[in-house]
Amino acid sequence: MGNFTIPEVKADWGYRDELEKFRLEQGNEALWEKLNAVDPAYASELDPRNYRYVIRGLEIWKATGQSKKVLGQKTESPYDFLRITPYDGDREKLYETINERVEEMFRTGLLEEVSALLKKYEYGNMILSSSGN
Repeated sequence: MGNFTIPEVKADWGYRDELEKFRLEQGNEALWEKLNAVDPAYASELDPRNYRYVIRGLEIWKATGQSKKVLGQKTESPYDFLRITPYDGDREKLYETINERVEEMFRTGLLEEVSALLKKYEYGNMILSSSGN
């Protein structure tokens, strides 16, 4: 594990809005291509569907002329730490565990709990269904 330096570039809300409008009109791929044109190293790490990261990459490039990848370098952590995780790298087992947990949540009243919360917070007219529709 390491430490990451976060680029200290303030949000440019006007530019973000401009990029979001472009994305909605042209699509995620076109937005990603804009990033790839100026910062292929960072773009190659991103899926075009991850448009928030693409927008942030473009925003940092515009503000600094540098890649988010370069500005956000991984460094050694100044702290000692112990990492404990039940994940052993077996994705199939992980997904099976997740699916079992979700099924258990439905069996033990997830829909009823959410329905009660929606009513409590004045969203009582929303319809919940476990049919997947």
